[in-house]
Amino acid sequence: MLGGPRWYLSPQGRLAIQRWMQYSCALLGLRIQQFNRPRVESTLFIANHISFLDIPVVSSIVPVRFLAKHTVRYWPVIGMLTQLTGSVFIQRAKRSLIHRSVDALDVALRETRPVAIFPEGTTGLGDQVKKFHTGLFQAAIDSATPVQAIALRYLRQGRTDRIAAYIDKDNFVAKLLAVMAQPYTDVQVHFCAPLFPEQRGRQRLARQAREQIELVLMRG
Repeated sequence: MLGGPRWYLSPQGRLAIQRWMQYSCALLGLRIQQFNRPRVESTLFIANHISFLDIPVVSSIVPVRFLAKHTVRYWPVIGMLTQLTGSVFIQRAKRSLIHRSVDALDVALRETRPVAIFPEGTTGLGDQVKKFHTGLFQAAIDSATPVQAIALRYLRQGRTDRIAAYIDKDNFVAKLLAVMAQPYTDVQVHFCAPLFPEQRGRQRLARQAREQIELVLMRG
């Protein structure tokens, strides 16, 4: 795949991914405003989940591999881009596979490439943070990898943007066309202070990451 099965781990691959994602965001009319800096070393990024746009938005700033639902690979355009980043696809509905998912995430983190997950397990409007599923945080502890929370906000005229949110029974194609029909969509990407797993269990690690994101959303 484009220079080898693991090309996405190379500097050239990471740069190509970032540029593709930046181009995709520009094509979709996304105006991204970044706050603070992401870690450049191996990191487990934790983000609140609002839209299928989350993947290109985050990857346009820091080229990461995603741990995503297996259905994402079949989405038009987004699915292809996500596969090209070397993302790991899981069946979240099956609790029996959680250990396999943790193992896959652990392996990915040890390859010195950042990985991003959406611990809410589903999307929302972005005005509040749903409960975090803590199981996958174990991979950060096992691999001694820092966690950095990302707070995402989609705004239109200063308010939460319902058009960008992909929730409930929204149709993917209709939603994609609705976003592209807008002159632009404002996106805020807040990188929070890194959390280090030493002396933290997965419950505490997840709680602190969630609180960081909630604080950003509360500030508006």
